[in-house]
Amino acid sequence: MVTSNSGDPGSYGTTITIRGIGTVNNNNPIYVVDGMLVDVSDQTNRANNINFLNPSDIASIEVLKDASAQAIYGSRGANGVTLITTKKGSEGAQKVTFSSSFGYESLIRINKLMNASEFKD
Repeated sequence: MVTSNSGDPGSYGTTITIRGIGTVNNNNPIYVVDGMLVDVSDQTNRANNINFLNPSDIASIEVLKDASAQAIYGSRGANGVTLITTKKGSEGAQKVTFSSSFGYESLIRINKLMNASEFKD
């Protein structure tokens, strides 16, 4: 279950619950990024914060939600494990990639509003 905490730009976006709410203290899954266990629950009480990852760098995401997670990661995997694999570099000439977006808003037409007497009629 993925729950959005806020719609504010720059806010800590989502809370991920894999196996439901099963404990009193902590029901957050653990994250493994490229084989390294990332403890995100200690970052100033902002659980499930993996904002350090650029979404365009993620190659694949796997979710372990059954006994296999507990077999590999012990009791820490009881709430589920999210395995994230990032894209790797390749041999050869260096290549730089740039991605950007731009938006612009303007009113095409301003609607004529009614005054009080026109609204009454």
